[in-house]
Amino acid sequence: MTILSIKIRIFTAEGKLVKSESLKSGKSIGLNDLSSGLYLIELISGTSRHTMKISKN
Repeated sequence: MTILSIKIRIFTAEGKLVKSESLKSGKSIGLNDLSSGLYLIELISGTSRHTMKISKN
């Protein structure tokens, strides 16, 4: 299965949406504009949804 596009939403640990982008396959998203801290990243493709926690220093 090839993923053609994915929606990425980034939330603060408090649940505030700070970034939302749709990306094509093979592209990346920059996090340089985010402050240090904990974030939740939600990846959505079709009917699939995956959430992960990251820490930015």
